Amino acid sequence: MFFGHGNHQWMCGPFTIQGPFGMFFTLLFWGLLAYFVYLGLGLLRNAGRREDDSALQILRQRFARGEIDQDQFNEMRQQL
Repeated sequence: MFFGHGNHQWMCGPFTIQGPFGMFFTLLFWGLLAYFVYLGLGLLRNAGRREDDSALQILRQRFARGEIDQDQFNEMRQQL
């Protein structure tokens, strides 16, 4: 027999796409997959930015404490 013809009992049941739970689990699967892809891309995009932000934050703190002057602050900030 060719695929798609004949007995289709293997496609029937509560946990198939045709059943009530199958549609829910299919949507849940694709929703979770999309969420994790979105989350992964967000982490990859922000990975380098966090290091730059923390270095700039330390530089601002040093300037606020008076450890460096305005010229040093501007020079170091441009290097970052």
